[in-house]
Amino acid sequence: MDLPEVNFGLTGITLHHSIQRERTVFVPTEGSTNLGGGNGAGKTSTMKLIPIFWGLDPERTIVKATGNSSFKDHYLPSAASLLVYHYTRDDGPCMAVLYLHGTEKLAYRFVRGTWKDTFYHPLIKPLLLKGAPANQLFDSLKDLGVVVSAQIKTIIEYRAIIQNNKKLLRRGGKADRSSLHL
Repeated sequence: MDLPEVNFGLTGITLHHSIQRERTVFVPTEGSTNLGGGNGAGKTSTMKLIPIFWGLDPERTIVKATGNSSFKDHYLPSAASLLVYHYTRDDGPCMAVLYLHGTEKLAYRFVRGTWKDTFYHPLIKPLLLKGAPANQLFDSLKDLGVVVSAQIKTIIEYRAIIQNNKKLLRRGGKADRSSLHL
């Protein structure tokens, strides 16, 4: 019996107003990917983002002893900054979005769909390009009928959801369990 091939996993990362300010950069993560550039171009910084998708605490990617800033100062310098992890599930494409809630706290949301169909939708893209804050983007996406999860406020809740760890979800009790279905 032949089963249909289903691909799960991370397919790309979009950095919006991130380490390259005022730019949106997409890094594919399927197959072979070559990151090129001179010293300080962001190659290592970009590679450090991959384990965060799977639940690594973002602050663990920054070596503060070398004088580096915090994760949020380096990767999410403004309210318009987004780190978007594109991934595939058996029921279609999704995105995990890391952003600043207010000006101080890291937060996560899950969005159903592709970058093109959501953040680059003709009604959303102008907001994105003018630097609208993340919460305004999420509200606008919801107005269009895009499925957007509730805000996830801790790495523990995010990790439980992305790893589908029901034991951790039960123990924490605070994560939006509907996010499991995104």
